[in-house]
Amino acid sequence: MKRLMLFTFVLLVVCSTASWSEPVDTRVFGLLSLGTSDQDILKTLGQPDQIIPQPTRFIRSGRDFVETKTTVWVYAGGCCNIPTRLTFQNGTLVSKDKKR
Repeated sequence: MKRLMLFTFVLLVVCSTASWSEPVDTRVFGLLSLGTSDQDILKTLGQPDQIIPQPTRFIRSGRDFVETKTTVWVYAGGCCNIPTRLTFQNGTLVSKDKKR
């Protein structure tokens, strides 16, 4: 009984940390251009493995302050692909990088 419970626990942990999206191929990564909307990226790459919301910031624009919502999308890497991080501000791609 204890072995079955342990096996079930290990299986749940492995399944919960598994990557469900495809790694981003280097050629596709090179074609992603800054300024692209998050919806277009979603159509191109699919759902990310992780979405990390960042704190809302207020950035000065002339005399006014503009509310900026930033999110980071992470696509896990595979054996031959490095993980991909895409940063969006107000739904627009502002940076992209591949880091181990």
